[in-house]
Amino acid sequence: MPANRRRRQALPLQTPLAHKEKIMFTVAVVLEIDPKDTAAFEEGLMQHAANSRGQEGCVTFSVARNHSQAGRYHIWEVYRDKDAFQAHVDADFMAWWREVSAPMLTAREIATADLMTA
Repeated sequence: MPANRRRRQALPLQTPLAHKEKIMFTVAVVLEIDPKDTAAFEEGLMQHAANSRGQEGCVTFSVARNHSQAGRYHIWEVYRDKDAFQAHVDADFMAWWREVSAPMLTAREIATADLMTA
């Protein structure tokens, strides 16, 4: 190694939550709509996000609009545990959200996982 270059020190890895606390339950959602439905869909989606954030056990609920693909949205949800997520699924407002969003959806993708790092 040249004298003027220092060896980089490795950064410590993040500690898995399992060692600190209970692992949190995460959900990643991709929703697609016809771009002509953007205004109505976003109004409903923002209300759905507010309802979700107000639930006990919801740690975070983030919504993003895709830059390169009109009508594509990403949602990241983190819950205290799987039971908190199930309470979200069973919440009264979910029936409203399904009714509002279903006619506009052209595709939906959902993945669940355990949050591994803080």
